[in-house]
Amino acid sequence: MTYTPNTPANGAENIAISQPKITTNFQQLNTIFDRDHHTWNASSSSKRGYHKQLSFPDALVSDPAIGSFDAILFPKEDPLDTSARAQLYFENVTASGTTYQITNRFSSVTASATNSTDVGYWMMPFGRTSTKALIFMWGTRTNIASGTNISQAFPSMGNYVGAPVGFPNNCFNVQLTLANNDNSTSPSKTATVYSISKTGFKYNLNSSANDAIYWFAIGN
Repeated sequence: MTYTPNTPANGAENIAISQPKITTNFQQLNTIFDRDHHTWNASSSSKRGYHKQLSFPDALVSDPAIGSFDAILFPKEDPLDTSARAQLYFENVTASGTTYQITNRFSSVTASATNSTDVGYWMMPFGRTSTKALIFMWGTRTNIASGTNISQAFPSMGNYVGAPVGFPNNCFNVQLTLANNDNSTSPSKTATVYSISKTGFKYNLNSSANDAIYWFAIGN
């Protein structure tokens, strides 16, 4: 069935000709409306016209012009994601056309980092696209030996443009927790951060090889 937008064609068109076209148009409207909505003739009258979902067949490549609207919700390809995955954005005219990214950018719990297990990272999804988003990274290092200035690399951020090792811009803070795996009651065991950079950090450790450290880093 084909939707016929210009029917009746004119005032002189016989109703016998217009009637099947009009019927088909109404059927087509109901079919198309059903894609994301409860139809006008849904069995439950309280649901008629309401959304079931929102489908966006085409992601934008740039922010739309907001014009006279107060706000726009739209999908767009994340410019930092090499896989060109679409994410959800919100543009608010009251914020001088500022665009906010709503859905997640990058996350991984299977990333690899030197001498680490159980590493991962997560970028906060909500924030202005004109500013650098906060990123959290974490990991565990097991069966470690004591020493000073021990290097620990951050994981590589997969599909992020350039796939940087660690944070694309800055590392603000690293926290260490020492796991006392040999059940020692000695209070002298310590793990301290020596230095940090956006690609990793160095730490000092005076415990035995039976212990482990858990680390957590914040950056952008």
